[in-house]
Amino acid sequence: MSAKAKVVISDLHIGAGRVELGNTLEDFNVDEDFEAFLGHLVARSESDDLDLELIVAGDMFEYLQVPHVDDFDARRSYAPEDYASSTEEDSIRKTRIIISGHPLVFRAFREFMQSDRPRRAVTIVKGNHDVNLHWNGVRTILRDSMGATGDLYGCLRFESRRVHREGIWVEHGNQYTERINRFDNFEDPRDPDHLDRLALPAGSRFVYEFFNGVERERYWVDGVKPITAMIWYSLVFDLPFAFRAFLALLRLVPSLVLGSLPLGLDSEGEGGEEEAEELVSALTDPSAERSLGRQYASHPYHRRRFAQRLECMTDWDQSREVGGPAGSGSPETFALRRAQALQTNLEGVLERTAAAKVSEEGAEVVVFGHTHDALVCSLPGGGTYANCGTWVWVRDFSGETEDTWRSFWSEPERYMTERRLNYVWISYDEEGTPQAQLLKYEREAEDYGMGEEVRSWWRRLVQWLRGLVR
Repeated sequence: MSAKAKVVISDLHIGAGRVELGNTLEDFNVDEDFEAFLGHLVARSESDDLDLELIVAGDMFEYLQVPHVDDFDARRSYAPEDYASSTEEDSIRKTRIIISGHPLVFRAFREFMQSDRPRRAVTIVKGNHDVNLHWNGVRTILRDSMGATGDLYGCLRFESRRVHREGIWVEHGNQYTERINRFDNFEDPRDPDHLDRLALPAGSRFVYEFFNGVERERYWVDGVKPITAMIWYSLVFDLPFAFRAFLALLRLVPSLVLGSLPLGLDSEGEGGEEEAEELVSALTDPSAERSLGRQYASHPYHRRRFAQRLECMTDWDQSREVGGPAGSGSPETFALRRAQALQTNLEGVLERTAAAKVSEEGAEVVVFGHTHDALVCSLPGGGTYANCGTWVWVRDFSGETEDTWRSFWSEPERYMTERRLNYVWISYDEEGTPQAQLLKYEREAEDYGMGEEVRSWWRRLVQWLRGLVR
């Protein structure tokens, strides 16, 4: 009998591809590494006679940054409405674009799966960025593209939310963290009033209505999680951008203006009702947005008021108090402290959730994704929590100084070279008890005899050409 192991990855965010043709929204550019990684797993499975299950813990695909069009143009900047539809038909269009943009990835899946011994299978759990996996039509196309038909049909499974078996609990994790990324019913995410479409939360709509346009100019913003932490950091280094992002969220969740923002008198005796009315006006009037943005940027008092407004949104988003009151210290010092606390709290929420899964559900190893923060730790009450991180660019700035942040804001390219190809390896002892390790896949890069910047561009071009001929 073959031994068995699980390999868990998460947050690949595979989009339309075609970076070399001008698609600036694609964050996954390690197709060759992924193909080599699955080849590495196959070799180990064969040499050790090891049954392997590869589990993708959500956000394998980036549906929010792929337009639902028939003829995708990588150089074109599509309007928000071109990304908005979540019907099955339009989700299929997005899926076809993803498949054609990443031929190496799908070939790697075809070569990985095996029904004979040692058996190799794939399980895909959906996340908040690829909730379109709910549709049967999407799953069928993916199954065909991965070769999981006929004798291999049982080697590919899709889970609506989690994997809970064999001592493990694997889930994306968005349902436990920021409210803007939670679904009312993640198992069946359809809109109750329009069953032909999905009920996307505010965080998803924020991506295609605001974030996609921003990322074409600031391609590094995806590396800062959560969104609200990014806005706090922006308050220090680029307040006009912070104000635009803040208003974009308010447009999606207008109750934050009318129901959550403090109206009455503030600590300096100034009225809040007039300012709330200004915010409401700025939501629909571009000139009012620019005027109020300049006002907030003009004086420390107005920046402090902005921090108070943003603090209300953060409390609503996280459902947990972090940091001190916005009036303490300078606006810049408070903003940095608040952003760093949000990043720390986000992972703390998942660790506490993992402990609950151990005690309440009997899991011995709990794996989440979503935060892009790779880690493994023993839980106080027993069991292990692991987060498999992400394969796209990410850097943890939660403990960095203001000087580091200023350097990053002015020259982000200096900080964007690192890709951590993390995965969680779960093995089983003779008694069937799972044990988790956080590992990093590394392969020797090809040397094209040229500088690193040119080599990176050339590697992507060669990768694309190879995909065409294979």
